[in-house]
Amino acid sequence: MPSWRAIPDNCRPIQLRIAPTNLPLRYTFAGAINTILGFTLIIGLQILLKNPVIANSIGFALSALTSFTIHCRYSFKANPSIDKLLRYLLVLATCYLLNLMTLVITLIFAPSLIAQLAALTIFITSNYYGQKSFVFSQESG
Repeated sequence: MPSWRAIPDNCRPIQLRIAPTNLPLRYTFAGAINTILGFTLIIGLQILLKNPVIANSIGFALSALTSFTIHCRYSFKANPSIDKLLRYLLVLATCYLLNLMTLVITLIFAPSLIAQLAALTIFITSNYYGQKSFVFSQESG
């Protein structure tokens, strides 16, 4: 088997960096995983329960601790603490209320899938800025 030194540079395999290095990309990368799982759960619950508001509430409640862990350890590279968890939950609750208001209002004039996507967009945006400025402000520099 040839050593890497014997292979010309243009023939060596490309090393891909899977994990982003800057904060907005890390947040997006980690959030995408959590969002896909959470949104899939919400839609599944909506199909089972036939109620978009209850499905949305249960879906967000079940993914809260997973989200805290992912964003604490990976996105913001912070050590978890009770203080951070309480701040996280406060931001999460505020963002969830914005999400729920968006969902309820949008359901008046749009199909439930569109309303869920609009609510999710509001949640993601407000959550990023809340986490960055209030929960992990020292880590996100």
